[in-house]
Amino acid sequence: MLGDAEAQYILGKCYEGGDFGKKDLAKAVKWYRRAAEKGCVPAQFALCVCYEFGEGVEQDFAKAVEWNRKAAENGDSWAQGLMGERYLTGDRVEKDPVKAVEWLQKSAEGNDILALNILGQCYYEGVGVERDPAKAVEYFQKAAENRNRLAQYYLGMCYLNGDGVEKDVAKAFKCFQIDNGFMLSRCYAEGIGVEKDPVKAMRLFQDVIERRGALIPYWSEVSSLDSIEQQGIHALEKCQKLAEQGDAEAQFCLGDGYERKFGLYIVQGHKFSSNVFRMELDQNKAFEWYRKSAEQGFAPAQYRLGRCYTQGVGVEKDAAKAFEWYQKAAEQGNDDARFSLSYEYLTGTHTTQDVAKAFEEWKALSDCEYAPAMYVLGVCYLYGYGVEANSDTAQPYLDKANEMGFGDQCGNGDERIGKIIDWLAGQDGK
Repeated sequence: MLGDAEAQYILGKCYEGGDFGKKDLAKAVKWYRRAAEKGCVPAQFALCVCYEFGEGVEQDFAKAVEWNRKAAENGDSWAQGLMGERYLTGDRVEKDPVKAVEWLQKSAEGNDILALNILGQCYYEGVGVERDPAKAVEYFQKAAENRNRLAQYYLGMCYLNGDGVEKDVAKAFKCFQIDNGFMLSRCYAEGIGVEKDPVKAMRLFQDVIERRGALIPYWSEVSSLDSIEQQGIHALEKCQKLAEQGDAEAQFCLGDGYERKFGLYIVQGHKFSSNVFRMELDQNKAFEWYRKSAEQGFAPAQYRLGRCYTQGVGVEKDAAKAFEWYQKAAEQGNDDARFSLSYEYLTGTHTTQDVAKAFEEWKALSDCEYAPAMYVLGVCYLYGYGVEANSDTAQPYLDKANEMGFGDQCGNGDERIGKIIDWLAGQDGK
């Protein structure tokens, strides 16, 4: 009979995946249900997912929890972790941190990495258990052994503060390197476990904002055991307060959040809910916060303000003002601004034309692994734009740019690259 249940589950997976020519979620649910009722644990959890999202069946959160619980009680570690998170945040069940820890411990016994990390957070913050930093470190270490980034972040914080473990800034830095988040930029800015490097710190800061959202610098000051919505709201409140007090970095982050709507991105557990907290789109507010930050000399904001004037984001287009703000940012070593100015050197639109200087900037930026410059140089060497054509020289630039997301679609849709290559191609045809 169990063999029949497993076959029914596999049949459900086939219908869900479209292995018979096209997807049929209703039939997938039918076979999942038959297998689940016979005790097939993977089918029980699959049915939970179907009810959670209303896939092949009418959405029913009560039934989603029911099948989630059955799969958890039958030993599915992912289902156990999800039940723990439900009780932790009150997701479709009454919030109960003690029950949350019980389920998470069962999941962790199955070596579920996400559960190990969340348990570490529970012990670190004293949620559902007595606060025990040493115990938290044990769980973080187990999760970190599998390179779980969030666990690496928390383990790094423990080493940095000597919380539950002997203080060791060198080990903290290594953890932050793997996490590759905001704390890594702070290490380079303040010389934590590494020699100070303000330029690298700023590059890392901009990169993490781009990848993890405008509010990521303020996320660490809120409870990571809240829902992503609660985390985002608390981080936004913290950022807003600092921005209103005149903090240039917070003002820049608010501007970024209002321009891109991308507030926070944290992947931390088993939950089905989105890992993204989004802000409202407001280009006028974005421009104003960039302006306030830029006027205090914050280079990333100066570049963004220039871009606002270039693209007409929250303000009328004004190429002369854009050039002025790009110059200010470039003087502080901002890579984006230097690349934007290279077009001006190339064309002589708002400054004296100097094609050689444009190429010098691309080479210098390529040495810093700035992908747009690497892509442009690769194209120049490939087609002989402004230099002698040499495919052997071109390919490493193009390969590295491609690794960093700048491929054949004219530099991943970066309009600056398109303008530069169009101008070079036009000159080549003269």
